Amino acid sequence: MADSDARRHRRELRASYDDRERAVEFLKRNGAEGRLTTEELTERVGRALDAKTLGQLDDLVADLPPEPAPPPPVPLLPPRRNPVNRRVRFGLAALLFLALAAPAHHAGLLAVWIVLLLVATGVSRVQGRLRRQEQPQLGPGTGSGPWSSAIGWRPPRAGEKR
Repeated sequence: MADSDARRHRRELRASYDDRERAVEFLKRNGAEGRLTTEELTERVGRALDAKTLGQLDDLVADLPPEPAPPPPVPLLPPRRNPVNRRVRFGLAALLFLALAAPAHHAGLLAVWIVLLLVATGVSRVQGRLRRQEQPQLGPGTGSGPWSSAIGWRPPRAGEKR
């Protein structure tokens, strides 16, 4: 479908209640900024609530400045990784203490500390993976807000053709 055909088809689509409400909010913002008189705002709000198609809503706001384009989504940074975890540092300090202070007949205690250190490190890594999985992933094509739909009325944006 050609670009002009797509625009014509979009203009003929029936407007939903939410489309009309978004148009009314856009008109109110422009009225509050002094671009519309009270009489113009009242008339346009009435026409927006009676609009049947998206094209009729577009015509109501054609002489108003478009909204600025939304900022691109900010990618989430991975959590800062501490090169040496606190548990690992504690375990290493305890091992060093035991190695220097414990007599030879307490070698079994040293083995227990090594096992505990390995378990603590494994638990810490699993918790880190789980935390990273819980973060929302932003990627290409991620919409923002209620106007992310390809079909439906939204205020015009800077540089956009209607």
